[in-house]
Amino acid sequence: KQWYQRRVAITAGVLEGEIVDGTKFQRVSPNYFHPTSSCLRITDVGNFYALSPNRKTYIKVQVTNNNAYEELYLLSCSNTENYDVTIGFPLITSPDKKDKRARSNPVVLKSKQTAEFTVNVAAPRNTKEGRIVSVTCKVTASADELIDMVRLTEIPERFGKLSG
Repeated sequence: KQWYQRRVAITAGVLEGEIVDGTKFQRVSPNYFHPTSSCLRITDVGNFYALSPNRKTYIKVQVTNNNAYEELYLLSCSNTENYDVTIGFPLITSPDKKDKRARSNPVVLKSKQTAEFTVNVAAPRNTKEGRIVSVTCKVTASADELIDMVRLTEIPERFGKLSG
């Protein structure tokens, strides 16, 4: 495996290191990860991580540019069942500016900007109860390729229709 750490140092409670491909990282705690260039993360999933027949489940995906320069980012998503996936235009947030909606994917992010995409996965009529559908989102930039994944479970009908 090529993803293991090549060099690791612990200073003042912060784990720092370098991955074999030269990418640097910092880990402050098990719950916090601060990359040194770009960050991709799934922040929210709708419908309680479930896929209902003839319904869409949304996934919120954030891409952050931690570089000192602007960067072009392209988000793409796929899933193990080849269900229809749509990626909406991102909301761009900056530490010092008003939020704005971009009208493209790929999107150019200035230093410290974040783009939040809404990804919709549409389940067909014939879902199979209990089947796991893995959704993989990948963001590509000039120096980075980042991947995050979420697992959705197929259910026989909408939560609102389930009796309890």
